[in-house]
Amino acid sequence: MSENFKKGFFEVLENLHHRTGFDFTQYKKNTLERRVGVRMQRLGIPDYEGYAAYMREHPEESQELVGTLAINVTELFRNPELFSALRDKVVPTIVELKKRKKHRIIRVWSCGCSEGDEAFSVAILLKEALGGELNNFIFTVIATDIDAGAIRKARNKIYTEDQISAIGAKIVEKYFVRIEGGFKLKEDIKGSVRFRQHDVTKNAPFRYNDIILCRNVMIYFNRELQEETMLKFYECLNPGGFFILGMCETLAGSAAKKYRNFDSSLRIYARPLEDNILFPEMTGKLPQESIDLIVKGLLPGGER
Repeated sequence: MSENFKKGFFEVLENLHHRTGFDFTQYKKNTLERRVGVRMQRLGIPDYEGYAAYMREHPEESQELVGTLAINVTELFRNPELFSALRDKVVPTIVELKKRKKHRIIRVWSCGCSEGDEAFSVAILLKEALGGELNNFIFTVIATDIDAGAIRKARNKIYTEDQISAIGAKIVEKYFVRIEGGFKLKEDIKGSVRFRQHDVTKNAPFRYNDIILCRNVMIYFNRELQEETMLKFYECLNPGGFFILGMCETLAGSAAKKYRNFDSSLRIYARPLEDNILFPEMTGKLPQESIDLIVKGLLPGGER
């Protein structure tokens, strides 16, 4: 990479960060280059320095570029480093906390689930990570998206051989069934994921979560709406629960003071375990049976 290339490319990223507040420096370089190149080609600009100059002259271009960089891409186990951290660090932490509190339900919210790949990946990961503890817990993944068409596709998802080839033969054999035209997930995995059409900015949120994933959704929000939504997610986490953003997203405003960093390089944050102000029932004042019923939606405050 030439010095001019480096200078021009990183000037583009700096302009983008300055105008929008979004930090894309943790994004895969090859992906960035490809998507920035798409935008440059559309504008007929041949080099990064020229594009950086164009961005300075046209402030609205930053938002156009954000839209190009944040194209909704869905695939199983997207960002393997994140899923490794979930398996090796996050889930064991949750399991240990559940044992101490004598709680049995593990609940995950996949917000902006698109066609369901993230939600199904989390369900498979939980089953694998729990291993011998599986019979001691009940887990469910709530998967939501504003796009009704995406939800319909998710409920009936069929994978091609190419789409599942990268996840390993062992996982494919355990969790997929070959059918005409491709592969589908086995019923025990599909049954652990509940899909809902849902607008996180308007609809009542889902409470009592141990993990909330909202990756590359709020990149489209202004800073005020980002902050409001992140605080809403905070209130929907159990104390000790985890919140996960996309790699190009960061905590906004007062939300940055609420969460603690668990693995900031992977955008994994946590609600402090000692924070029981909004959910006093998590201190053990409610019996486990009542909490289980709330999570299952059989008492007020549960799933809607």
